[in-house]
Amino acid sequence: MALLPVATTINLGQDKTLSLVLSTAEPKSCEAGTFAVADGTNWDPANKNTARAYPVFFDGVSWNALY
Repeated sequence: MALLPVATTINLGQDKTLSLVLSTAEPKSCEAGTFAVADGTNWDPANKNTARAYPVFFDGVSWNALY
C-alpha cells in the first residue's frame, strides 16, 4: 500500500483539529477503509445535488456518504 505524504492529504491544526483536503474527483487508487471529502459539485458520489462538501468512506466497492 502506497501512502501519500501527510501534508497533501490532511491538515493538522494547532487547535487539535483534523481537516481532510477537499476532493474534486474520485481518488484514482484507494482501498477499503479510505476516507475522503467529496466537494459535492465536481465529485458527488452520493448524488446529494446540494453543491456542498460531505465526508465519504470507501468500503472496497463503493463510496458511502457518512451522513
